[in-house]
Amino acid sequence: MSGNRRDIEYEPLSDRMKRILAKPAWIVAGALGVSLVIAVALIYLLSGTTGEPIDYSKALIVSDDHDLYALDLESQRPPRLLLKTQPGVLAFDFYGKRTLYWSAANSPGLNSLSPKYKNLTQLRGWRPVAVAVDFVNSGKIYALDARGRKLDVYDPVTGLFGIAVADLKQPADIALDPARGLMFIVQKSYSILKGNMDGTMLKELVTSRSVSVISLDRQSPPRLYWADADKITSSDYFGSDRRVVYCTSGVTSLGVSGNRLFWSRPPDASSHRNLWTCVTRSDGVCHEEDLMQLPFDYPKMLKVHTGEDENSHDNPCAPANGGCQQLCLLTGGSATTRYSCACYLGYKLAVDSKSCELVEEYLLYARGDLIRGRILRDDEARQSSSSFTDSIVPIPIKPGIVLLNKPAIDFDYNYHTKVVAYSDDVSIVTASLAKDEPQGVYARHKCLRDVSFDWATTSDLYYVQDNCRTKEDTTIGLIKLNEERYYAKSLQTFVHTNGRPRSLVLDPNTGAYFFTIELNGVARIYKAHDLKKTLFSGDWSVNETGLALDAVEGRLVWFSADLKRLLSVGLVDDNRADERSLQPRSVDVSGIIEPRSVAVYGRYVYVSNSTGIWRLDKRTGHGLVQLVPRFGGEEVVAGVKVYAEAVQRVDPDNPCAVKNGHCQQFCLRVPRYVTSGPNEIQITDQLKKICLCEDNSSISLADGRTCV
Repeated sequence: MSGNRRDIEYEPLSDRMKRILAKPAWIVAGALGVSLVIAVALIYLLSGTTGEPIDYSKALIVSDDHDLYALDLESQRPPRLLLKTQPGVLAFDFYGKRTLYWSAANSPGLNSLSPKYKNLTQLRGWRPVAVAVDFVNSGKIYALDARGRKLDVYDPVTGLFGIAVADLKQPADIALDPARGLMFIVQKSYSILKGNMDGTMLKELVTSRSVSVISLDRQSPPRLYWADADKITSSDYFGSDRRVVYCTSGVTSLGVSGNRLFWSRPPDASSHRNLWTCVTRSDGVCHEEDLMQLPFDYPKMLKVHTGEDENSHDNPCAPANGGCQQLCLLTGGSATTRYSCACYLGYKLAVDSKSCELVEEYLLYARGDLIRGRILRDDEARQSSSSFTDSIVPIPIKPGIVLLNKPAIDFDYNYHTKVVAYSDDVSIVTASLAKDEPQGVYARHKCLRDVSFDWATTSDLYYVQDNCRTKEDTTIGLIKLNEERYYAKSLQTFVHTNGRPRSLVLDPNTGAYFFTIELNGVARIYKAHDLKKTLFSGDWSVNETGLALDAVEGRLVWFSADLKRLLSVGLVDDNRADERSLQPRSVDVSGIIEPRSVAVYGRYVYVSNSTGIWRLDKRTGHGLVQLVPRFGGEEVVAGVKVYAEAVQRVDPDNPCAVKNGHCQQFCLRVPRYVTSGPNEIQITDQLKKICLCEDNSSISLADGRTCV
């Protein structure tokens, strides 16, 4: 009884580096030599190579492949080295004369040059590709995460953060105008988004198939500058009054200081080691373009500091953090509403819109190569509810996912162990919702279809091993996940001529699992306890995908064959049900094209198709509102679940809930039967347990619970 060996995907070097960076500063210094880098950087930052302080109001900060330099814009003094780092600088911005935040090309996190400010880290391989500091509002740090495709806002005092905007498409650059409470985000090769700095009112301002970088002239009247494939363009903050400033290609960074424009581009035979600059005329067009000779490899990124700081503008958050418990953020609202409150990740705003409370329920969904969590809110139709909606750091789906026989991964979660499991064609993978740890890989088969957790036993997972539309048999199986050597059990085997199971859902409190079988173009729902199955759906209209449970009301939910209706029926035993209880409730979902999965919680159902997630009233079908995504995109939505304790409540009399029912491997629940006469057998409300063993093993006759 050796079981099966679990494969572990060990965390990459970048994740291990993140763990080191999260440790106390003296450990970090010893492990990485960061203390030396910071010491050298501070010497250059404060005194320069000549012993004179650098005046940031006149400086242009430029990075090349490895180093960061300061260039004095009003003198001929040579550039001064601020930072030397072997991996290279990926992104940077400065907080006045206080500090400079930068990210290295091949390591996670944002580093502060000044030890007075925290280095910023995050779970799961954070990759900040652009950073902007709110110099008015206590140095809040806005960082675009390329891996999680989101915008994070950090509190420099606590080092904690919230996810202001999620589901971005290729985030590449960000610019802030704190005096007006506005931000602009580049979605590379898609668009420029404009919104308030609290993440609200975000919308597309410019669409371009080649937009790459932006910069702002915050003087009045303010203007936005951006570069695409062949030119630099400017407009006002509304996207109007557009002017072609200069025709050039390959721009990697932009900066504006008054009527001077700076940009960098890859070197060629004529422009190696040069920074381009020009003076804009009254019509906004460049003239007197010139090259700034630099003593280092070609500049990749640049920032211009105009001398603005926290003393240049009024900070509406300054008095007592605006009354906010956690984050106070500037916003471009009315003259009387210039800020709003927000919360750190894992918290949500309370009804007073100032204090924060722990997130205990959220929408869990897979989109593209990430699994995300979204806070459940009743006011989804309001623009103010569109920011700070994420409840967890996105979980990367294992690289090399194989999807040849199905359009997307299948997944489920276990509330009690805080684990999510997902399957591709050939394996089942687990990941922690709460920790940053290696992902486990199990059950290497082919054509895995669906997964469903037995959360009463905490670690058992049901799955469908499909026949890949061949003449091979199809199996419903069971594996135990939390063992170093896991166990696998085949529960049901189906000959291909009798149809193939597809969608699967489990009710751990009754021990019943439900699945669809499609045969000759007609799908039916079946119900099973342990190794026995019975037809459940009768003549109801059934689609083979999208089976789900309404755990609170005790109802089974599915889509009609034409995908136009959502049907549900109470989970009662056939021989004790009246006729009306088995008549499906019907809700119109024809407004959603080809729905594929559904989750039910409270008043609502959450329906997903390949492009998005919608919410509607579960009884009337009214109030349809799209929750995901906010900005379109081609990433496939794989499914949706509601993460909540009430969804996975374990009955106290569940015979498998305590110590796995004292079974060595698998504990299943079946109804107790009683005889009421010579030929009459009745099903009771009570459950009993049965212990099962992995394939090729059997239960001990001596105690009925150990395996031999």
